[in-house]
Formats: sequence, C-alpha cells, structure tokens
Amino acid sequence: MKNKIKRAIYFFTAMVVSLFFYTHTAFSQTDPYGDIINRLNVPPEVKDALKNRLEILKSIVPGAENIPSAEEARREAIEGMTTIVVDPPTPDPYETVQISVENYVLDINSTDIFWYVDGKMLTGGPGLKKISLKVGGPGEKIHVRATIYSTKEGEISKTVTIIPLEADLLWQADTYTPPFYKGKALPTAQGTVKVVVMPNFILDGKRKDANKLVYIWRNGESFATLEDNSGYGKRWARFRIENIYGDLNTSVSIYPRFQKDTVKIKKLTVNPVTPETILYENNPLYGIQYENAIGGDKVWNSAFSVKAEPYFFSKNDVVYGNISFKWTLNNELLSILDNSDTLTISMPPTEETGNEFNVQVFIENPGKYGQYAENGFTVTSQQPVTETPPSFF
Repeated sequence: MKNKIKRAIYFFTAMVVSLFFYTHTAFSQTDPYGDIINRLNVPPEVKDALKNRLEILKSIVPGAENIPSAEEARREAIEGMTTIVVDPPTPDPYETVQISVENYVLDINSTDIFWYVDGKMLTGGPGLKKISLKVGGPGEKIHVRATIYSTKEGEISKTVTIIPLEADLLWQADTYTPPFYKGKALPTAQGTVKVVVMPNFILDGKRKDANKLVYIWRNGESFATLEDNSGYGKRWARFRIENIYGDLNTSVSIYPRFQKDTVKIKKLTVNPVTPETILYENNPLYGIQYENAIGGDKVWNSAFSVKAEPYFFSKNDVVYGNISFKWTLNNELLSILDNSDTLTISMPPTEETGNEFNVQVFIENPGKYGQYAENGFTVTSQQPVTETPPSFF
C-alpha cells in the first residue's frame, strides 16, 4: 500500500515538474531533457516518469522540440526589455525629435551604444543613450536602430520607425460679432467652440482622405474620451468653456483604420476673453457708423442715436434676444429702455455749451453669468445751463 502511494506521489510529481520545465523553457541546447532531469535528486523511477511525460508533451504540442535554452530565454528577455523612446512619438514634418534607448537590466551608462539611421551609422560612443534627429517631410519614413555592445551579453539591437505626420487644429468660437467686423470671433466663458482637424497624412506615398481617418477626442483636463464626438470620420467636435476663469484644453488622436500604431496626437488650448460692448452712432442717413466707435466726451447739437454692440457674447443668445441691456443717465436707470440695444437722445437747439450727461450701458447674459460688459460716454449739449434735461427714448 505504501509503495502504491509513493508511486502515485512520484507520478504526480513527474507531471508537475515536467509541465514546470516545459513552460519555463529551462533546458540546454545539446539535450533539452537529460541534463536537468539527471541532476534532480529524485529516485530513478521519477526521472523515467519525467522523461516519459516530456516525450508525450513533445509529441502532442507543436513546436515543443524547439524549446529554447535557459540562456536563450534570458537573452530574449533582455532584448524584450530594451526599448526606444521617441519624443514626440509622431513628429511634425521637419521637426527635431529626441530619441533615447532604455534598458533597466544592462548598465547602458557604461556600454558602447551606436545609432544607425536607415542602415547608416550616425554616431556612437560609451553611454550615448540619447540623440537628436531632424525628420523629413510629410510621410517620409526613417528607420532608427540603437545597438548596444555589452561585454557580457554581446550585441543587442532595437529598431524604431518614425513617420512625420501633419495635422492642424482650427477653432471657431460660437460668439457674436457685428456685420462687417473683420476680426475673428473670440471665445468667452461658458460659450462654445468648434474645433476642426485638418490632417495631412501621407503614408506609403499616398495622401489619406481626411474623412476616412479615425479621430479620438479627449477632454484636456480629465483626459476622458468624448465617446459621442469620437469615431471614424469625426474630424470636428464642439466644446463648452465651463470655467469662467480657465482655458479650454482638448486633444485629438488621429490614425488610419487598422493602423492604431501610426497615431498623431494634437493638443489645443483656447484662451477665453472677456466680452465687451462698443458703442456706435446710428446716423439716420448713413446707418450705423461701424468705422467710428463712440468713447469719452462727445458734443452734439441735435438728436442722435447710439447702438450698443455686444461683442463675443454667445451668438444664439444675441440672435434670439436673450441678452439684457440696461441704460443709465447720471447713474439713474432709464427703465423705458430695458432690453433695447439703442439709445436716442434729443437736444433742444442752442448756441451755447450747457449741461453734461453721463450715459452708460450694461449688458449681461442672464443664462451665462460669465458674460457681462459695460461701456459709457459723456454728452455735452450746446445750450445754456437749464433745468430741462434732454429727452431719451
């Protein structure tokens, strides 16, 4: 009975040890089995069982006869821990990149390291683990190889392919500007911004269709993927500037279908501005005088109208009348002009300079407390000092 138990134990041990040796590939090249099995301090029947089990594995597992030696496995592990880091990973055309080799097993600070570009040696020397290199034009591949010459491990090489890819991010703020304004609509707090990608991907000599690339949009602050905005052909996205004191930060990863290793990452920071209002004379004959803004002291001797333009407020709120206008005369609210963007002043005819009146307008977006602006000017009438003020309507 005891012998049967021993044999069962030996048999079980044989199976476990055989699997252990097989999965860890710890065998010599000359005899993949005998050297290590013969050195085991176990009874002969266990050694025989080990050999039998390994022969069975060899017969039923494809490639089992090509089990590498312990030395080969160790070298493969060292080569696998050798990496080349390119910064930035996918550079712009003609950009200078930093390329470094890393290995946390070898002492690469002391070993000789040589660098090759497209098969030609660029430079080399002891501990030369980082180089700078200027890449070519769009889509021009270069192959960079780092070769480490270790006195113990011999020659270990690693190669990386660098492809310059080009992409621009264009943004457009959904804010209001008056007609004939030649500048760009600027973003403001709690407003929205549309960002569009303009890629110039040339791979294998062919330009990729921008609508046939994959775009992964991310929030720049949390780096969370914007799933609804991301996907095949989604080359634009719309963002809201939530923080009234912060910037809009976003990024997009661009790559061809089924080529995720060829990815271009672009980042964008949009700095919001403070909304403002500019005042213009509304001439009955020539219309609004956008070429001349009103400011400071003004003198009129007849009726005139002033229009307040709410620059960089959310466009839809301006168009749909969601902006609040309040006018004051000498710090007193003109309630009759609530929510009117135009003020008309009528001066009685006179030949002499008279009273001064301080006019101000306050504009706010009730739904977006970060959008507020004010402006004003002083009116001097050409009339004698009188208790009769001008009329406003």
